[in-house]
Amino acid sequence: MGLDLLGPFLCSRHGIPHLIDAGGGSIVNVSSVAALKGNFAGHIYSAAKGGVISLTRSLAGRYWRNNIRANAIAPGLILTGRIQERVGVDPSLPIDDQIEAATTEQLRRYPFAVGPPGDIAPSPCSWRPTSPAWSTAPSSRPTAA
Repeated sequence: MGLDLLGPFLCSRHGIPHLIDAGGGSIVNVSSVAALKGNFAGHIYSAAKGGVISLTRSLAGRYWRNNIRANAIAPGLILTGRIQERVGVDPSLPIDDQIEAATTEQLRRYPFAVGPPGDIAPSPCSWRPTSPAWSTAPSSRPTAA
C-alpha cells in the first residue's frame, strides 16, 4: 500500500512546487486495471491503485489553473520477468507466444489483459507538454484483449 499509493502522493507533493515555478507541466501516475475491475487475490493492491486514480483526479482538479495536467494510466498485466515466472511462461519463446501463453493462464485466474512492457511507455510519452489544459483526464482505460 505504501509504495503503490504513497509513492505517487509524495512525488506529486514534492514535484508540484517545481511544476508551478516552471509555469506548468504534467503528472503521469501509473494505476492498474485492478483498480477498475478489482483483483480478488490482491484486494489491497486494487485499493491502493484505486487511490492513485482518486489522487490523480484530485490533482487534476486542484492544479489545472497552474497549467499542470494530471493523468493516470491503468495498464493490464505487463509481461515482466516476475510475471513470466508467476504464470509459468518460457522467456525464450517469441514475445507473441509468451503473451498468448500468459494471457491463457492469466484469464484462467483473473479477467485482465496481458501485454509486453514496451506497450506502456508510448502512452505517457505521446501526451505532449504543449497540449491544452483540457486534455487532463482521470485515467486512460485499457482496452480488452
